[in-house]
Amino acid sequence: MSKQDRHEIQMPPGCPDWITPDDIEETIRVWQPRSETPLTPDDAVEILVNVRQLLRLMHGFDDNEKRPQRKRRRQN
Repeated sequence: MSKQDRHEIQMPPGCPDWITPDDIEETIRVWQPRSETPLTPDDAVEILVNVRQLLRLMHGFDDNEKRPQRKRRRQN
């Protein structure tokens, strides 16, 4: 994505507050080579939201907490 395109990125309606135009640009830059069709800012938002949900699920984060709900047991 060119610098000119970067300035043209419009935040999709309903986009979560934690997503920035830079996040959208970076997501498109990283994921575009893996997609057969051109990615849009809406696609980037969907990817970011899905990845965040996956990470929260994997690490036991609750939307209202900043740290894991459960601690992992140490393996000896």
